[in-house]
Amino acid sequence: MDTSSPTPTTDDRHGTIPAPNPALSDAVAALDAADASVRLRAALALGSTGDPTLLDALVRRCGIEPDFFVRDMLTWALTAYPGQAP
Repeated sequence: MDTSSPTPTTDDRHGTIPAPNPALSDAVAALDAADASVRLRAALALGSTGDPTLLDALVRRCGIEPDFFVRDMLTWALTAYPGQAP
């Protein structure tokens, strides 16, 4: 498995973004599921990884998510990432 560099993907609203870790691609795809409970579990799983390549996917979904509880979990997922040290 080649992990030298992420494969770019296209997002209709934000242009090209790096693809996340291939092992997490199913969870990223689940952010677009029709069932809100699937999206909620995906946001929880992705927020628990700490993988910075997932930030673009989480921010993208947060901007368009219609379900309050999923948006809340996406917000948690984004705030769970460690910040930059001063």
